[in-house]
Amino acid sequence: MRIQWRVWLGVLCLCLSVSIPVWAHGGHEHEGSHQESHPVPLDQAIPDGNLAQVEVPVQASEGSLVRVQLSSPPKQFFPTTDFPIVEGTQLLDGTFAVHDGKVRFQYMFPIRGTYQLSVEGVEGSTLKKQVIPIAIDENPDEVRNLILFISGLVLLGLACGFLLTTWRGRADETI
Repeated sequence: MRIQWRVWLGVLCLCLSVSIPVWAHGGHEHEGSHQESHPVPLDQAIPDGNLAQVEVPVQASEGSLVRVQLSSPPKQFFPTTDFPIVEGTQLLDGTFAVHDGKVRFQYMFPIRGTYQLSVEGVEGSTLKKQVIPIAIDENPDEVRNLILFISGLVLLGLACGFLLTTWRGRADETI
């Protein structure tokens, strides 16, 4: 009887170790290819996951040119889950035309964090420099995968601890 529950526990651990990574994957290739072709609003942007439509209101005349600069979030003390080489760098520096009082462009944000978007007039424009923070939240898939990974480690630790303490208890009984 005691051997039977150990076998079932081993089968359960094996099933969990195989099924959690498969479930966590979730078919990202299919989702990513669909999302990249259709830009999403800025508030729904996922880092390195989809193309975001950025619209910045500016007080400039129709058709005038503005310089747009985008800087990535600054380096943090703790290591990140993303690409640390991108942190603290300038990602975009370009000139865009104003249409309907807005500057519009599409961009795929590489990491989570607060970006600094700078907009200023060019060619004698009276537009003063504006710095706009853009907050991009963590990818929900990465949060889910982290929770699953930590849960798997806790379950594995509990199962190993249970097995080791029962074997130790049985070994002490035989002495």
